[in-house]
Amino acid sequence: MYKYVLATALIVGCTLPAFAEKGFYIVRGPDKKCTVVETAPSATETTVTRVGKNVYVTREEADQDMAVVCK
Repeated sequence: MYKYVLATALIVGCTLPAFAEKGFYIVRGPDKKCTVVETAPSATETTVTRVGKNVYVTREEADQDMAVVCK
């Protein structure tokens, strides 16, 4: 029984990071300039605003949308 629990724990532990949401975000800082970042701004952060779609898969997609959203 112990070996099944250990095997399950190892499988879950190794695959869990693969399910983490990875992507790019467009944020606007207090200076009103937009940038593309890899980490989402936290909900408590008041100086940075997320603009555009929720998450972009590639940096190129985020850069293209930033040119439209942040004129």
